[in-house]
Amino acid sequence: MTADFAGFPGEECREEEEKLRQLLIGLGVVLEQTAFRPKDPAEIAAELGVDEEQGKDVRHR
Repeated sequence: MTADFAGFPGEECREEEEKLRQLLIGLGVVLEQTAFRPKDPAEIAAELGVDEEQGKDVRHR
C-alpha cells in the first residue's frame, strides 16, 4: 500500500499519516513506513494556496 498525503498542508500530513496508521491497527493491519520525503517550501505554499514570493492567498474560492 502506498499513501500520499499531498493534500495536507505543512506538517499536517504527518499527523494524518499517524491517524491512518492507528485506524488500520484497529483493523488488524500494521504498516511499516518505508520512505518519507519532506515537502519543500514550494509544495507547502502550493497546498496552502499561497504565492511564495508575494505571500498572498491565491486559492480559488
